[in-house]
Amino acid sequence: TLPFAFYSIGRVLRPLLRMNAAVMAYQPGQPLSNLPVDNPDEIGALARAFSGLVHTLATSEARQRAVIDTMQDAHVVADGQRMVLAFNPAAERIFGYTASEIIGLPVTMLLPEPSREKHVRDYSMYQSGGGRYVVDQVRELRARRKSGDVFPIEMMLNAFKVDGEQLFSAVIRDISARKAMEQQLLRAQKLEA
Repeated sequence: TLPFAFYSIGRVLRPLLRMNAAVMAYQPGQPLSNLPVDNPDEIGALARAFSGLVHTLATSEARQRAVIDTMQDAHVVADGQRMVLAFNPAAERIFGYTASEIIGLPVTMLLPEPSREKHVRDYSMYQSGGGRYVVDQVRELRARRKSGDVFPIEMMLNAFKVDGEQLFSAVIRDISARKAMEQQLLRAQKLEA
């Protein structure tokens, strides 16, 4: 009966160890492999359920990433220290930085000098509970490209928390063409008057 006990423990333990190794080796974005999904017992059911959960989460993440990556507007995410965490392809096109160049740097890199100081003051007020740092509203501001060119933007800033960490998400639209057309229209109206 002792050999039967070792055999029984091995039948349970080997698939669990295999499952543990597969989970520990898992890399986001990669398929989850080497799970005992073919086992007809409870461990196989657990492995199939876990595999399905990972697949569902990966699919959801891929969809969200596709939406953000195909946006025409810039999407920039910063942490509570105002360091850039995410920078979509539209942000790369609008600002001239690659994501790898700007991620980890202060978001103030995207602002011209006078706006940087105001941003720091407004953020400090927001952190202390003041309402001047505007979130959940569309605002017109000035931004700065990597080249140093300053241009007008429209920005919608949202604040949120993930696992207790304060994060900020900004959707930014370059409104240079619209502002140029508005100026042309004003000049034309002045000429007509």
